[in-house]
Amino acid sequence: MLRGFYRKRQPDSHKGMFGNCAVIAGSAGKVGAAVMATLAALKIGAGLVTLVIPASLAKIAGAKLTEAMTYPVDDQGKGFFTASAYDEVRAFAADKDVIIMGPGLGRAEETMAMVRRLYTELDRTFVIDADGINAFDGHGRLLKEPKGKAVFTPHPGEFGRLTGMGPKEVNADRLCAGRGFVLDHGINLVLKGAPTITFSSEGEAFVNPTGNPALSKGGAGDVLTGFIGGLAGQGYSLTEAAVLAVYVHGYIADTWAEKYTDMDLLAGDLIPGVGAALHDIRDGTDRIYVEQSL
Repeated sequence: MLRGFYRKRQPDSHKGMFGNCAVIAGSAGKVGAAVMATLAALKIGAGLVTLVIPASLAKIAGAKLTEAMTYPVDDQGKGFFTASAYDEVRAFAADKDVIIMGPGLGRAEETMAMVRRLYTELDRTFVIDADGINAFDGHGRLLKEPKGKAVFTPHPGEFGRLTGMGPKEVNADRLCAGRGFVLDHGINLVLKGAPTITFSSEGEAFVNPTGNPALSKGGAGDVLTGFIGGLAGQGYSLTEAAVLAVYVHGYIADTWAEKYTDMDLLAGDLIPGVGAALHDIRDGTDRIYVEQSL
């Protein structure tokens, strides 16, 4: 059970106590990924969340977000973050507690360069997924040069691009591959798959027991990224945030499959399931344990 991870809020709590998160995400055709990551961070308890998004896409995102803020950045009508956006994005993100970066960013080289510069120049906590991870393909040496702390959340294909391994090679010994990576680079890792394993930067490994094929849908990873960032913004360490988020993410899918099937879950269905999952964890009724591998 993860009851010990759950932190009860005090009566005098206010939004400023639970993190101010920036979500740097979105490109033409991929606004949904940015929106889901943003909503997931809010739903799991972050106090304030702002979606930083190319200006030409801001109206679409704004129509889907009520509780979150948006920060449009001039994109010259291109639908992705351009090189000229860097200074503005950096200035906005510089005082945020957590920077969630990657969902739906696209792979325009200007955008990829922005990701790498933010990572190596800002002393912040980063949660990096999807195209944020792809930005380091061919630039692996930069992974060792964060100013702050970071957790990367790749699936085996993305992890393979970071390490030069094929997905089959990664999956052949996920524990060894992940531990070697974090010890070499000094960052945290969530290696997604069956099972998902969370690695601390010191090499601790936590094998997640929740989840099922219902999570094999586009957008599920974006929601997980938001969960991790939202928890990290509340003061959980990156290891704690990742372990708890991965567990909750899979637990919601498990309870869905028990009630419905493992076919019909949409990524967006994971977000409203947070409350029931945290309720079970708080009360110790979830009955599932995380295995720590030494």
